[in-house]
Amino acid sequence: MNIILIRSSETIETEDGNSINKRGYYPDGATSSSIAIFTSHTIDVNSFSFILGGRFNAHKIKAEDNAFGNVDVGPSAVVGSFSAMYHLDDHLNLIASVYSAFRSPNINDLGSFGTFNYGIEVPNPYLRPEKSLNYELGLKAKFER
Repeated sequence: MNIILIRSSETIETEDGNSINKRGYYPDGATSSSIAIFTSHTIDVNSFSFILGGRFNAHKIKAEDNAFGNVDVGPSAVVGSFSAMYHLDDHLNLIASVYSAFRSPNINDLGSFGTFNYGIEVPNPYLRPEKSLNYELGLKAKFER
């Protein structure tokens, strides 16, 4: 489990006794937490190996930002993977895989504001999680060094 609490604003005292409140890179009081559980199993049958995996991801991000919009999101997903490997010989394997992926927006994506090397970063409180389905086919070789 991962939990982050942020405070990044500052108050600048001027020479004439006035105060200037400056927004930090992230909204004050923003919180981000995440948890994940995964499992992976390999089953060997003759010249084949089958690898099955699964993962549950859950995120919670909350930030109050009057300038750019409040954020209160809690995306979660179950992702999986399946690979089949055929052992051609002791050093060479043919492998085919399919797997899904999930990436939740983080506090940086949703709440950061400031300059960086190439411009200005502005938060986007409307971002949604990224999801993908991937396929691989390949040849794996294993040799002594």
